Amino acid sequence: VRFELNVGTDNVQIYVRTSSDGGSSYDSGSSDYKYVGDRTYSTGTAAPFGDTQGYYRITAGTVGNAANEFIAGEIIISDATTTEFTTMVSRTASYDQSNAVQLHMVAGFRESAADVDGVQFLASSGTITGNLKLYGMK
Repeated sequence: VRFELNVGTDNVQIYVRTSSDGGSSYDSGSSDYKYVGDRTYSTGTAAPFGDTQGYYRITAGTVGNAANEFIAGEIIISDATTTEFTTMVSRTASYDQSNAVQLHMVAGFRESAADVDGVQFLASSGTITGNLKLYGMK
């Protein structure tokens, strides 16, 4: 999935959740997803992170809602049609309120032996607008 997103609320995280029932519900249990990643700033500062949550986190820092703040990138979802753990790898770039470019690299999986037939992008609060392009999944 390639995406270019803007958020309606300042200083939010961007998450992904998956569904195995056509989008009627999305897995959001406190240990459904595990991920690890790294964020590098244009200032050269690196900030590793990782966790087990009710979502797959694609940003380490926050995304702002000012005119020039954004996030863009892609997430590769593997093994989506099998009843095995679904792996996810994402890389994104964002520009934040401190005038820093951020590169986010994240890898993880959905800890469920079920197929994936729906993907949800959400912010930690507020709304998301933008473009999503899905390749390769049916």
